[in-house]
Amino acid sequence: MVTNPWNPTASPEGWHSDGTTHYTTAQGNNVFAYQDLYDDDFFTGITVDGGTTRNFNFPYTRSTCFDKSGCINYQFILCK
Repeated sequence: MVTNPWNPTASPEGWHSDGTTHYTTAQGNNVFAYQDLYDDDFFTGITVDGGTTRNFNFPYTRSTCFDKSGCINYQFILCK
């Protein structure tokens, strides 16, 4: 488990803030990771919520992605 992986110089507010709002979901200063059910680039499914502690410890299996929370979390980290 990686804790606080951001660079404080590049992201002084962390990954889950846009400078104004501090999110508990897979959203932040330059990424919003979510499920797009209809492939139309709109939030039409789920995102993941790490709660107030921002604990995004969701399982991820590379070969299959039945656990959507794990896949969305991986997408967020990959894009960061």
